[in-house]
Amino acid sequence: MEPNQQGLRKVENGAWMGWYQKVNLARQHHLISGFLFILLAVTFYADSTILSFFFLTIFACLWANYLYLLFVGKKLEISIVESKIKLFNEEQGRLRLRISHHGYLPIFFGKFRVGTDKNIRLQGGEELIHQNQVDVSFQQVGRSVWEVELPFTAVKRGVAAAVVYLEIESFFGWGKVFQQMRNRVNFEVIVYPNSAAVHEIETI
Repeated sequence: MEPNQQGLRKVENGAWMGWYQKVNLARQHHLISGFLFILLAVTFYADSTILSFFFLTIFACLWANYLYLLFVGKKLEISIVESKIKLFNEEQGRLRLRISHHGYLPIFFGKFRVGTDKNIRLQGGEELIHQNQVDVSFQQVGRSVWEVELPFTAVKRGVAAAVVYLEIESFFGWGKVFQQMRNRVNFEVIVYPNSAAVHEIETI
């Protein structure tokens, strides 16, 4: 799901750090566009009101599909509820994400991916060479806020940061939009080697 930054364009919402965004239209979208070109020629030749209505209906659906993908994720903001967590090795923690949707378009088929450094292990996630990551599916209506908790285990000493990728499919069934945060989320997990060796440290 992680998109290459090539072809992604910058989307900013005021103070929000913004996204890199790429709309990927499905193959069916291009096939339907070709069919519309043929239908338009037949409509002019036959001078048919029914064919004209059919053409305009499909044309409107194609444009609605594209505009939905273009704008549905523009006003999404993702923040961390607790930006700094201190743990000892093998202790459990929770990464709490707050997703604020300031737009009006509902999200029916959304999925976001959270990637973190290797010194924490996300529950139910996947371990890669350079990071650990987990995928979460979601639906969200416009003008709403919700939170999700991602359990994790501290596995080695260090400081972990997080990055978020987003994928939203069109409810029309043609295409999807990929979004990648321009910067890492303001989030740190500080993992100490063990509780016996460190004194006067308050864990959060």
